[in-house]
Amino acid sequence: MEKQKVEQKSMEIDIGELIMHKKIAKMITVLLQENKWTLSKLSKETGLSFPYVIKKVKEFEKIGIIITTKEGKNRIIALTEKGAKIAIKINEIFANIYEENVLETQAKKEEMTTESKRLV
Repeated sequence: MEKQKVEQKSMEIDIGELIMHKKIAKMITVLLQENKWTLSKLSKETGLSFPYVIKKVKEFEKIGIIITTKEGKNRIIALTEKGAKIAIKINEIFANIYEENVLETQAKKEEMTTESKRLV
């Protein structure tokens, strides 16, 4: 019985732990730039390996940060409303840490939220 509890805990995904790694934060914030991404395009844009991107996309989908759809042979990735809110906050945090410009304007934030609602 105790072993079963340990296994259940290891299967749970901690959203805070997941998104606060720099590679993952980069991947999430890159998704703010466009409404639709393919796995290969996201891998190229972030410089992350294709298998790593696939693994993280599955994890993000489980916790409701992204949604995936099929368009022909391609798997299309987009942020959910929840994912867009998280990505904007991460982007703001990283902009403050690294003194980079925040990618999103208020208009873009609203556009992403509207698009995310439409896709869900």
